[in-house]
Amino acid sequence: MVAFAAATIMTIGTVVLTLGAFSVSNAEAATPAAPGYVNAQPVGDPPAVYPEEAIDADASGYATVQCTIGTDGKAADCAVLSSHGDYHFGRAALNYARGEDFRPATLNGVPVESNHQWKVIFRLN
Repeated sequence: MVAFAAATIMTIGTVVLTLGAFSVSNAEAATPAAPGYVNAQPVGDPPAVYPEEAIDADASGYATVQCTIGTDGKAADCAVLSSHGDYHFGRAALNYARGEDFRPATLNGVPVESNHQWKVIFRLN
């Protein structure tokens, strides 16, 4: 038998930002889910902002961020895990992640904290 702690469950998502449009696709859990565990699901559509400096420089890049999703569905303790590009992509990705609302993860129907990770890709058309 394998024991799981709710805090170790993480969902991975990818956000692709292109100038003028963006799309979000969320993958399944990166770690095996415990029986009765349901991942947090995004329910909001926060504004996606491409950094103006990057637009002016015709730059693309990405940032990976991670947040704790509380039992209230709010993102907290967000941090940039990695970033590529010199044009404030990390800050823009954090703003996006902090603006997302979630249906919290549940374990046997009870809301639990979880971690959610996004790779936000900034790409100009």
